[in-house]
Amino acid sequence: MRWDMVPAWLLVLGLAASGWLLLFRTSTFVMWGRASYEKSGIVRAWPFSNLVMKPWYATYLRCAGVFMLMFDAASVCMLIVVTMRH
Repeated sequence: MRWDMVPAWLLVLGLAASGWLLLFRTSTFVMWGRASYEKSGIVRAWPFSNLVMKPWYATYLRCAGVFMLMFDAASVCMLIVVTMRH
């Protein structure tokens, strides 16, 4: 493995971890977002902050997790191709 590719692989690992968490630990993120919304006036002042109170927020997070994992898989394929060419 080339050392100049390490930041790219770290990005891939970060995307994979984030996508996995959003897909399989959705309820934790929903509870965290709703608790932050309820106790902080600053958070409630942000645009679209009431999104966390919607009943479809968990589905939105799961879709974001799937998108992150698909983007991560494409990034892995791209990095493998780039690594194989050198």
